[in-house]
Amino acid sequence: MACGFQSIVTSPEAQIVEFGGFSLDTGQRRLRDVDGKLIPLHSRAFDTLLYLLEHPGELLDKDTLMRAVWPNVIVEENNLNQAVSALRRALGEGHITTIPGRGYQFVTPVKRLTVIPETGPVKEPISGTDASQEPGLKPDTVSLVATGRTIARKPSHWLWAGATVFAVLLLAVVVGRWDRATPQRIEEQTITLADNPPNTTEQTPVAAAEPSIAVLPFADMSPNNDQAYFADGLAEELINQLVQIPGLLVIGRTSSFSFKGKNADLRTIGQTLGVNHILEGSVRKAGNQLRITAQLTDAQSGTHEWSQTYDRSFDDVFAIQTDIALKVADALRAEFSPEEAAVIIKAPTDSTEAYNLYLAAKADLERFGTENILMGIDKIDHALELDPEFVQGWVLKSSLYRRLPVFVPERAEEGRIVGEAAARRAIELAPESIETREVLGIMLTELGRWREAEAEFRKIPEAARLTSFSYSWQLFLTGHARMGIQGMQVDLQRDPLDLELWAFYISFLDTLGDTQGALETYRRGVALFPEWGFGRYHLVQTLLGSGDIERLPKLLENAAPITQLLLVLLESPGTAAEGLQALVDTGSYSTFEDRTYLAMWAAYLKRPDIALTLLAQLAREVPATAYMFWRPVFASVRRDDGFKTLVTETGHVAFWREYGWPDLCKPVGADDFECS
Repeated sequence: MACGFQSIVTSPEAQIVEFGGFSLDTGQRRLRDVDGKLIPLHSRAFDTLLYLLEHPGELLDKDTLMRAVWPNVIVEENNLNQAVSALRRALGEGHITTIPGRGYQFVTPVKRLTVIPETGPVKEPISGTDASQEPGLKPDTVSLVATGRTIARKPSHWLWAGATVFAVLLLAVVVGRWDRATPQRIEEQTITLADNPPNTTEQTPVAAAEPSIAVLPFADMSPNNDQAYFADGLAEELINQLVQIPGLLVIGRTSSFSFKGKNADLRTIGQTLGVNHILEGSVRKAGNQLRITAQLTDAQSGTHEWSQTYDRSFDDVFAIQTDIALKVADALRAEFSPEEAAVIIKAPTDSTEAYNLYLAAKADLERFGTENILMGIDKIDHALELDPEFVQGWVLKSSLYRRLPVFVPERAEEGRIVGEAAARRAIELAPESIETREVLGIMLTELGRWREAEAEFRKIPEAARLTSFSYSWQLFLTGHARMGIQGMQVDLQRDPLDLELWAFYISFLDTLGDTQGALETYRRGVALFPEWGFGRYHLVQTLLGSGDIERLPKLLENAAPITQLLLVLLESPGTAAEGLQALVDTGSYSTFEDRTYLAMWAAYLKRPDIALTLLAQLAREVPATAYMFWRPVFASVRRDDGFKTLVTETGHVAFWREYGWPDLCKPVGADDFECS
């Protein structure tokens, strides 16, 4: 658990604690009101409430509370004050009394009920034992409890792809998620790796108890209606500035921008995204002159809390952005240190021309396509000629060049070399930046250079690393799904409408044995986006792994043609394996997508020889295919001796021997290992 105190917090038996119409489940760490509605609380506020409930009626001085909630950490009293304030906003007045000069007292009567656990397998917490003995990353390098962070989410690029470019998807998800990597602020928030994954049926966002905001895309009001790239870029940069403010939950771009062009009620948007404030605005640009209007609205009441219009020249764009961010922070009564303010105020470049080119290149990256990628490369190269020390420019250059293997295959090697060099140049300019380390780390992950990637990620503060999607993906691909799911859950909170993320969450849950959770996640995604092809693809593996093949025909009605042939095989179990072999031997189904489906069916039909041959091909082409290694449907494949050869060739074994054995493999003697 997140705290060092005992009893109801660490009791071997989960408890339901009832008080004043509220109920708190200590095992699931969930608080509900009298109607059963889930009340969101950040970790420290939740831990504070747990300790208060353990000592009802007692006068607790602030030092005692801070030692209990922040064990072995020196924090300021203001952290406790914020936690108590959050509880009062969530619970209402009358439960927690302040005794001036002495401390706090929980005055509402408390009733505890022991929860009888369900029968069935118990999910053990993530192990941090010696990597030479048991699975789990080495404990001297990865702690089991980490401090979280506020994250600016990354873009969505999955849904553009059709079957002919299916091989791109595994590459695009990683590249796409880090195109908008932001220098991150480490927030005082604890997340425990052993916490249970959230029940996906209860993930519908509700109004947040803490200050929270979504920045909607600004409207382009320019005379020629040709400044959408600038309007979008301005909104995105504001997200990146606001995310630096302590205690402020900032919804990511993917979810916020999903409302672009929609005349939705702001209160509905706030409820959908789970925020209590909305920032919107407009941009009018004519020549070098700017008119920018920004407006902050209370998403619960619909009332305007602040607005301002800026009539300036483009040379003042950084001052405008900073003023908006600071005015929003003031309206939300946010507090931050001079060091944190310096990060918000710092201009990304001294050249406004370079900045304009940078925003235009980012828009090209968002639009995808060969022509857009090449135009984006030209623009960012020009921007870096104007300012060779533009850190975000080098990060964007890395992202654009990394797309060349996808859209200009004949320049694939150039894309990999220049993309890596650009990421390393960004690190040279900003060695302390989390953003630059993440971009290089995820690129090395894409290339299957697991050990190099891990070494790069380990240069990021542990608190930020363990709650980032980039490192979660690295962990998942190397077999550490139990540890990797934490970053996935943090991102889901920050970007609740990101269907790419939900698709991979299906894989995480399935890998961890939560078949029902995977099914519920898919149902939720389909409700948001009925043509959710990538979610369907991930669910197919879940159904095959669980043996629930009766659902497959309906699920695959509009899927790739290969799936219809594979469904026919299931109608004749006695000859299915021979039929599968015949499909493979024809060579007619050789696209990346076709081969992934053939590998799944081969594993389901207990033909590990076919599955291993296909997985080896796929992993050589796209190393991120390694996520399939850990899905339950491939359990028989993992037990085959050929799997040892495969993961040795892919570099996994060398990685495990250095950094720790994964969830499903363990060493046997000095030189061997086995997987399950």
